[in-house]
Amino acid sequence: MNTVPPPPPASSTNEPDWFYASPEGGTIGPVHLYELKRLASEGIITDETFVIRKGSTDWRRYGDLSKGTGSIHPAMAQNPPRRWPTILCLLFLYPIGLILLWLGNAFSTKAKIVLTISFGIFFLFAMNRETEPRTTQVSSESDVEEYASEPKPKKSRSSSKVKTARAGESFRLGDFTYRFISDDVTSEVGSRFSRVRAQDDALFLIVTYSITNDSNETETVLTDDVTFKDEAGRIFRSSSRLNTALMMEREDKDFILSELQPGLTKTMVTGFELPSSAFRGKWTLVVKEKGFFGTGTVEVLFREFE
Repeated sequence: MNTVPPPPPASSTNEPDWFYASPEGGTIGPVHLYELKRLASEGIITDETFVIRKGSTDWRRYGDLSKGTGSIHPAMAQNPPRRWPTILCLLFLYPIGLILLWLGNAFSTKAKIVLTISFGIFFLFAMNRETEPRTTQVSSESDVEEYASEPKPKKSRSSSKVKTARAGESFRLGDFTYRFISDDVTSEVGSRFSRVRAQDDALFLIVTYSITNDSNETETVLTDDVTFKDEAGRIFRSSSRLNTALMMEREDKDFILSELQPGLTKTMVTGFELPSSAFRGKWTLVVKEKGFFGTGTVEVLFREFE
């Protein structure tokens, strides 16, 4: 059970005589009252931080102290919220971290604004890294020999490695082996209780593929790891409402987000809601190497729409 620390002994009023509770459950101080105000302005303590004065037996929230309101009995007090879970979520699960940041009381409003802007810029930069490297497609043994005899240009360290594959072929990318099995085009999906229909002038594309974890650790796999690219070069992400309907009608409920153990293979299903104009000419599915430092990309050619 979380409780605040016991009250400190009394002392003279000429000395620093205020203490405040740390996120780890300890007591920091003594400090002057004006130092508490400075710590609050810098976001080190918040209105929810518990403070106590020497000689007192009651802890109170700093917000109540600054507003001149009453104290809180120690038995009812709780330790201040910890900050590190919010920081970790901002780093690795930005949308969830953003919700925790603004709903929680671990940071001041000024600190929340600074963290939102800083991590937002970082998140957008990580999501929008796009390059247009040269893609070489090899379709036969003669092409392989001809391609091998050509001089290879030097690759820039900063450029991504783009490879191509065809539906039904297995290929290795990073710590995973993929094989795209089938695709299906339809206008509606789901069971009787969770049926969804494509918008006007749009269709659903449902793709089934397998993924094998070749690493030595358990990894998290997502259907969002795959995007659709039409002949015009437009990129489409999977549809959340379509994937939800697909999940409701399947016995395997964790194909959207699941943990994959080393050496095991899992069948994944992902769906796209695409305008009719996307179903023209050649189209590919784009798979990017997982991991923050992953730079590899494979474009899987399925078929050509007439």
